[in-house]
Amino acid sequence: GATYDIQGTAQISRGFFNGSLPMPQFVNEGLLKKTGPGQASFNDQMELNNQGGTVEVTEGNFVLGGGGLSTGGQIIVADGAKLEMRNSRAFELSGTHILSGTGTWEITGNNVRVASGQTSIIAGTEGTLEVTNIGILRGGPGTLEVNLTDDGLLKATGGEVGTGLINGGNFEWNGGRIIGDGGVVNRANMTITEDNGKLVERTGELTNDAGGTITQLTGSHFIVEQQAQIHNMPG
Repeated sequence: GATYDIQGTAQISRGFFNGSLPMPQFVNEGLLKKTGPGQASFNDQMELNNQGGTVEVTEGNFVLGGGGLSTGGQIIVADGAKLEMRNSRAFELSGTHILSGTGTWEITGNNVRVASGQTSIIAGTEGTLEVTNIGILRGGPGTLEVNLTDDGLLKATGGEVGTGLINGGNFEWNGGRIIGDGGVVNRANMTITEDNGKLVERTGELTNDAGGTITQLTGSHFIVEQQAQIHNMPG
């Protein structure tokens, strides 16, 4: 496939704004690659439409600030590099995404969710998918399965996770909130660390499904609001 190499601190931005027209898009069916040091970016309202392509960050930080969608493909982030989803615009997933490399795919501002009626999968054996700051990672209106095993890790240090998110790998919860109907279902390994303030919001739910293990470390503080619940399922 074709390769688009965005180097160093290069940027792509939306031009003149007309609210009656759709936002500009970068449609990727090949390899979208960020190389070189520094931060490159798709600025606010410049959407990524990833149609089964590969997004790779070999060095530095690549910021996707305009929302968009992905129908599946590969996410490759090298050691010390970061793919960052920033801004409040929605980024909608469908299909299967394979995360590889030992860097971080970070959701720091976007509302990353699954298309209605769809089940999307994020899988891999290395790399970190981190929700932080005001980022949101949820299944609803669809279902999201995150299966990061072996050296792979789903990590929450802030923001919100839930509404139809199923953990089938390693999940470390350092902070943030569990939200929405369905909340988070753990079917593998989840660790609640010693940082304070873990919160299951009203109507939220944390379900430890058959075969799942949740470990709450000493000194950690788990806050469960009224109407919310933690459900430890039978074997």
